[in-house]
Amino acid sequence: MLLSPALAVASVLAATRVARACEPPDLTGAPDLVASVRDELDRHGAVSTSCAPIHARIERRGEDIIVIRVGGSPQERLVSDSTTAASVIESWSRSDLVDPLLAGHAFVVPPPRVEAAPPFPIIVREAPAREESHGLQAYAAFETAFADDRSNWVGAMFGACVRIGRACATARARVATVIDGAASWGGAHRRATDALVGGDVPFRTGATYMTVGFGAGFGAVHTSPGTTGSGSETLGLRADAHVAWLVPVGGNLLLDLSASVGLAEVTDDETTTVEAAPTEPRIIGRLGLGLRFGEP
Repeated sequence: MLLSPALAVASVLAATRVARACEPPDLTGAPDLVASVRDELDRHGAVSTSCAPIHARIERRGEDIIVIRVGGSPQERLVSDSTTAASVIESWSRSDLVDPLLAGHAFVVPPPRVEAAPPFPIIVREAPAREESHGLQAYAAFETAFADDRSNWVGAMFGACVRIGRACATARARVATVIDGAASWGGAHRRATDALVGGDVPFRTGATYMTVGFGAGFGAVHTSPGTTGSGSETLGLRADAHVAWLVPVGGNLLLDLSASVGLAEVTDDETTTVEAAPTEPRIIGRLGLGLRFGEP
């Protein structure tokens, strides 16, 4: 069935009005992106099928492109190129497209990645290099002693100690005299001098210090039957083992409490009197109380 000439003209005029009323999308934003996207839309011939105005803004976000629908129901899309941006805008301008892939989704920027911290801090510390100590100590003590011949002694001890690493090289001198002896002594007098060298090992015990060590050397014993200087003189080897408890009292000053056990051997006898001298002791135990100065 053919249309009449009047009906055909009316149809053409109506189509022209619809084409003029339905404008292409309005684009704003970065000029280069707007031009590129508009070319894509013109190539597709995209217009609003519902003749509703479409306004979109196109911007760059880093290496991507963000397309923002302005007015109506605002939407955002993050795309990688202008062709995809044109497809998104065309989906907004056409009501006949019902593609779930084109449905609006809120754009969520993923939070920056944070490396998980260890459950507890790990601290690595290098042990400081041990410093070798070369400090000097000097000490003096009053001593009381009891020997295996049942004699009691009193005297004094003087010493020095040089620290070499953990150990301490020592030198000591001791003088003592008998204050009480067996009944067979009568009016005899006896005095002794010793000189020993050795080593100590100090270690800390809380706020105090302990030292253990040994010494060896020579000693002499002079015995006289009365108050005169004549009598017998013996020489011999000496050795002892000792321990000391050091209590700081201020600065580098320490209280020195000591105990020792000594051994004596008679190797020579020089006599200037005909009277018999009491037997000399072989084992003697000592207790000392004194002061020590220097770094412990």
